[in-house]
Amino acid sequence: MAYTSFQLRSEEAGDTSRPSPWTPAPRPEWVAVVNELGADLEADGVQPIRLDADSLLEQAANATGLSDFGDDRFREPLGILTKSLDTEAALHFTGRIIARGEILRALQARLQLFDALKRHPEILEERIEEPVFVGGAGRSGTTILQELLAEDPAHRTPLGWEVCDPCPPAGESAAAREERIARWDHALQIWHRVTPEIAAMHAIGGRIPAECPTIFAGEFMASYFTFSYDIPSYASWLTAADKRVFYEYHKKFLQLLQWQQPGRRWVLKTPTHIANAATVLDVYPDARFAYTHRDPLKVVASLAGFYGTMVWMRSDRLPDIGAAMQGMSLGLASVLDHTIQLQSEGILRDEMLFDMLYSDFMQDPIGTIAKLYEHLGWEYTADARERMRGYLAAHRQGSHGRYVYSFDNTGLDPETERPRFSSYQAHHGVPSEI
Repeated sequence: MAYTSFQLRSEEAGDTSRPSPWTPAPRPEWVAVVNELGADLEADGVQPIRLDADSLLEQAANATGLSDFGDDRFREPLGILTKSLDTEAALHFTGRIIARGEILRALQARLQLFDALKRHPEILEERIEEPVFVGGAGRSGTTILQELLAEDPAHRTPLGWEVCDPCPPAGESAAAREERIARWDHALQIWHRVTPEIAAMHAIGGRIPAECPTIFAGEFMASYFTFSYDIPSYASWLTAADKRVFYEYHKKFLQLLQWQQPGRRWVLKTPTHIANAATVLDVYPDARFAYTHRDPLKVVASLAGFYGTMVWMRSDRLPDIGAAMQGMSLGLASVLDHTIQLQSEGILRDEMLFDMLYSDFMQDPIGTIAKLYEHLGWEYTADARERMRGYLAAHRQGSHGRYVYSFDNTGLDPETERPRFSSYQAHHGVPSEI
């Protein structure tokens, strides 16, 4: 059960979509020049940016000087992903550069992880105690919630640079460390340079919290890939994949980071954590969950432009927003109903789960977080509260530009879509915004 189902084609889902008026923003001139160069090379029979598993594995090994990738479970999804990217995604030249870079980062981090585990098996004795998993439909406040919780000195999140480069060199000076983090910060912000409007939709960088799919990417089982590329073969495979595999890898990754910097409660985030709660609890038995709720039609409206922009960043082929959002709506309804079932079956118990409405959170973030702390039995110190207030003052909504979106851009009929979510909205008291 995962959001990967949004990539169902309209003929699979039952086509109730309509033509979407969504159009991409103009690209920076330098991107157009690079893409034109790439197209000229391809016309001459030259493809310098390969997307085959063998060349990626070889380059990752050469870059790190390491060769042990751990168990071989990752090889099947890596092969499916690279083939789908190479043959289905219609990547332009810049898109191929981005794709190869993302896969190489995941492979290099995987090599570092298994090298560290081999040299220090005691890493696997690290106890990840009462981690909190932030989840809920995308665009429902999960990012700002994770970032605010990370302001509490009792908490920590995996940062962008740590996910890319989890094993710093031995004896590294403070100055060298800052230089290395700055390099990763610059590398990760290629999104903002290729597609400047993405900054208003989703910040990315080396010094801000990373979402868990960027860790799952080490097993090449991440919904992040399906939201960034039009790759139906991989999306179909991922939907049926065993989710325990990437949560086991996820735990090893956290153990490595915690072994290097002990203490503090982990705050982790991705929309699918709640739907995967049974698997999460199998791997992290004392996990806690913060579940955000927002009008699903508003969620789909926001995701339409975000998904289109993510795909357009990497491809000249305009994505079929209507078909993609039809699948997204169906998949989202299934996931939200599934979480209600998890609650009714006692898998998601009240004492481990805090529900919060997006509207309440936006109106009174500090007060809503105070209720979360009380419900989960945490101490909400004055220091944590003031740090969160300071963060809100420094990161006001719209500070990176304003993301304007409309349900009209989804190509869907709100009268048809609203009934899909009636049980979810009634169960959680989620108000309609559209």
